[in-house]
Amino acid sequence: MSIETDILREQKRIRNADFVKPPNALKQKLGVGGLDPSVIEKAEKFIAEHTVDFGMLGAQLVQALGDGMSTAKEGGLAEEPAIEVILYPAAQLKAQGTMFHFPLVTRIAEILVSFLERVEATNDDVFDIVEAHKSALTYVLSNNLRDETSAHGRALQNTLQEACRRYYRSRQMMNEAGA
Repeated sequence: MSIETDILREQKRIRNADFVKPPNALKQKLGVGGLDPSVIEKAEKFIAEHTVDFGMLGAQLVQALGDGMSTAKEGGLAEEPAIEVILYPAAQLKAQGTMFHFPLVTRIAEILVSFLERVEATNDDVFDIVEAHKSALTYVLSNNLRDETSAHGRALQNTLQEACRRYYRSRQMMNEAGA
């Protein structure tokens, strides 16, 4: 399910944050023929009994997002590396949120990744939007919110999408005024 709204789809994608799919090393090691059912049962039991605290991992990724933003704000980086230091932790949050049963984290990060894929350069407005996403992610993780379809989850997503819309509308109006 893509979070890209019409306003984001209308913007030219400048960079692509898609992940490269690595080879399936486990399948290569196992070969053909499947696994012994007892091995599968043992693995499923391990997964069920051992949980990972995504709250801590997610908080570290949100901190990396903030650190990346600070690095980008300090200057000294060309535009592309400045955006990449923000984009990388956002993409990690997008990828890992649902895997660790935090689909709302994934949806919020997806909005941010989609926005950053289309931003031409960093500026105060871009940093404000990144900061809004960072605050939303911190809130979601701190309050253990998971359901992206809840009223609260939808409200957060809509607010962040609206911030992106306002950014693109203001850029469009500036371009039209300057043309």
